[in-house]
Amino acid sequence: DPTASRWTIAHYYGSDNTADPNASQSKSGFAATLFRKSGENVLAVRGMEPIVNFTGITRDLITLTVL
Repeated sequence: DPTASRWTIAHYYGSDNTADPNASQSKSGFAATLFRKSGENVLAVRGMEPIVNFTGITRDLITLTVL
């Protein structure tokens, strides 16, 4: 359906993004993409260690905001 709303990339963070000086300096392998469609957001993340507890994921997300 050509009139259906499509997912768009609202924001991308990754070391291959040379337009972002902070991201391009990262050597962690971490990347995140925020997709948006009709007011709905989906965050896709790669390059993180598997985390089994809330404390670990909170620590990683706080670290992400500092980068």
